[in-house]
Amino acid sequence: MMDDAELLSRYAGTHAEEAFAELVQRHVNLVYRAALRQLGGDAHGAQEVAQAVFTLLARKAGSLTGHTSLAGWLYSTTHFTVRDLRRGERRRLAREQEAFTMQELATDSVSAADWERLRPVLDDAMQGLGDADREALLLRFFEEKPFAEVGEKLAVSEDAARMRVERALDKLHGLLAKRGVTSTAAAVGLMLANEASVAAPAGLAAAVTGSALAGAATAAGGGAIVAAKVFTFMSTTKIMAGVAGVIAVAATAVTWQQRQANAELRTEIGALREQTAAVTTLRAENQRLVAAKNAGDDTARAEHEELVQLRAARDAFRKRLAQGVASGQAVAPATATTAAPGDGLKPGMVSVDVLQDVGRDTPRAAAQSMMAAAQRGEVDKAASCLTFDPAERAKLEAFIATLPENLREKYRSPEVMMASVISGSPKPVSGVKLLSETRPDADTAVQEVQVQYQSGEVRQDEITFRRDTDGWKQVVSPAMVDRVVAYFKGKQ
Repeated sequence: MMDDAELLSRYAGTHAEEAFAELVQRHVNLVYRAALRQLGGDAHGAQEVAQAVFTLLARKAGSLTGHTSLAGWLYSTTHFTVRDLRRGERRRLAREQEAFTMQELATDSVSAADWERLRPVLDDAMQGLGDADREALLLRFFEEKPFAEVGEKLAVSEDAARMRVERALDKLHGLLAKRGVTSTAAAVGLMLANEASVAAPAGLAAAVTGSALAGAATAAGGGAIVAAKVFTFMSTTKIMAGVAGVIAVAATAVTWQQRQANAELRTEIGALREQTAAVTTLRAENQRLVAAKNAGDDTARAEHEELVQLRAARDAFRKRLAQGVASGQAVAPATATTAAPGDGLKPGMVSVDVLQDVGRDTPRAAAQSMMAAAQRGEVDKAASCLTFDPAERAKLEAFIATLPENLREKYRSPEVMMASVISGSPKPVSGVKLLSETRPDADTAVQEVQVQYQSGEVRQDEITFRRDTDGWKQVVSPAMVDRVVAYFKGKQ
């Protein structure tokens, strides 16, 4: 089979499409999986990255023929392609956000009361800013420049200009707060944007130009001649101002209607923002309540387990009491959490005789049901309380396959074989004591238990339980699997 370098050389030299197709077939899973991981599960994006990577491979085939294996190059190229894709996505989102913000600025306004509070102190607050911050706000809001042009004026990038404007707006908000204007930075930005929509009166530019020229010429000594020129200029200016005034009246009516519409939209947006804040608060409260409920459920399950054990102890005591009455002997009561004095159990041990099948809704219930079934020789019930890690299951299934047919039928699954061994153990258990239970995660529990055998021996074990689709089950350890395999091999 050709290696990557040979296939790539063949494609680079003769444009053999079958050679390139073989390369794609060989490495497409590597590229796709890497892209899918780095894109957080975005399958469509991962496909686009894979296409881009292999397109680049085709373009650079001639320079890559020295690579015996392309895995490293493809992996690195995938990483860089994902990085570029993310950058492009961030730029796109930034542009969309800017467009949305500009739309809000164009359609939002603040109330007349807010503006009346801001207007007397705005310019003093602006003077309190540094030159760079003041310049950024003037370009963005007072001269209505886009961020790209603001960045060009300030000799920085578009993103840097956006950040500078945002920082300057925050600083202005702080200065205004000291002067009694408590509007948010966003509201201040809206007021500045709306103020920028107010145009100078028609004809003012021409009048200013004439006045400035007159002042400059008078200072130079040509007062009489310049006065005549200014008179003529001002007469023309008055005529132009009259015409422009008519146009301004019509424009004012349109502007007033637009501002009315803006006010309605602003009210709706404010209501939506309040609803969003309320939803966020409710979501946090819901998460808190769910956590409290889960904690309460765990407590309720523990109390239920204790109740079941007490009931089992009560039934066992009644049975012993009946037997004692029949034989004329006195019977001392025993509980489910402490061994009876005559049982020969260590303090705190629970006799396995009082254990019952209480289901598998919790790790403790599964442990009790498992031990109760094993004590009574109920192999199928005990098997239903067991599970394996995949490697240990495979090991035991492979061993069962080597047994004679009659044993394969008897031990038809790893769970049944293990339950049979536990139920028929040559070292019967007489008592058990739960020392502690920890939860590494929501679906795993680890119990520290002490087991007392009928011989009086006490051993401490760590038992892992895992939540399955039909309840909690004890995970058979690798050491136990090895002991069972060794036991059966010794009997053969």
